[in-house]
Amino acid sequence: MSISTLETEVLAHLQKLPPQQKYAVLAFVRALAMPVGTVGTSLLPFAGSLSTTDAQAMKQAIDQDCERVDYHE
Repeated sequence: MSISTLETEVLAHLQKLPPQQKYAVLAFVRALAMPVGTVGTSLLPFAGSLSTTDAQAMKQAIDQDCERVDYHE
């Protein structure tokens, strides 16, 4: 699908929505357009501030607690 066709289809659907849903679409599009994350150079002052012991403890905690899928969530 070309960009032109995509935009035409999005606009066609948008025109059919009630005003409240149009505002929701606008908020969503604005959120998508916002920059995400942190510029790497701003993190340089923190380089080397984590000890090897702390880094290993964090890795272990992540491995144990963050890599699980809760199918009931």
